[in-house]
Amino acid sequence: MGTKLIFLADVHLCPERPERADSLCAFLRAQRAETQAVYIIGDLFDYWTGAKQRRLPEWAGILERLGDAARGGPPVGVIGGNRDYMLDEATLAPYGLTSLGMDHRFERDGRCFHLVHGHMQFPDPWTSRLFLRWLQGRTMRWVAGAAPLWACRAVAGMLRFWRRLAVGRKDPKDAQRYDPAAFLPFFEAGADVVVCGHNHWAHDYTQALARPGSRLFAVGPWALGPSCLEYADGTFRLLDPRL
Repeated sequence: MGTKLIFLADVHLCPERPERADSLCAFLRAQRAETQAVYIIGDLFDYWTGAKQRRLPEWAGILERLGDAARGGPPVGVIGGNRDYMLDEATLAPYGLTSLGMDHRFERDGRCFHLVHGHMQFPDPWTSRLFLRWLQGRTMRWVAGAAPLWACRAVAGMLRFWRRLAVGRKDPKDAQRYDPAAFLPFFEAGADVVVCGHNHWAHDYTQALARPGSRLFAVGPWALGPSCLEYADGTFRLLDPRL
């Protein structure tokens, strides 16, 4: 097992885009010799309505392929995102994947890493963030768990359609940037390195953060090929086909 850590986000797997599962599985298999752990920081799936979604063969097939690709390689930890916050350990564990909740902290080389998808730190209108907070709250999670699968998929479809209208087909290089100040609470709570995704633009915000000894990275989406952050021996390397 290697010593490298890999961080990626926003793969948005779904049956309509089989090429994404193909490339992610190939990527995971390629990490077996060099990598100690892989972290997927939100939106592994384009949507996830709960454990009952596994009843659909096309979605169960994606999970089975991921499990096969991860088997024998470094552990794969999954953070929940705004699209797949319903992912849990009961869903992922049978496939050898680990649910890490909505954020995750760990220590490495004397550094404290904090992983979070970033949708609650993104500069969307406050009404949008309030809606997401309500949608991901305990009550609505219970409703989603109790509702029939067809109803959950209908709601997920409407939310996906609304998001496409809101975002449109903007060029990723014109994506709205994060304000590093939104992540200060994580650093003030002890984090040395924060890694996020969500806005589909890979960038090292460390200089803008202007906090000595702290690092802030956003990884890009999987759409045009592997976008990820590598960490090994105290060194970070941000990889993205658009950089």
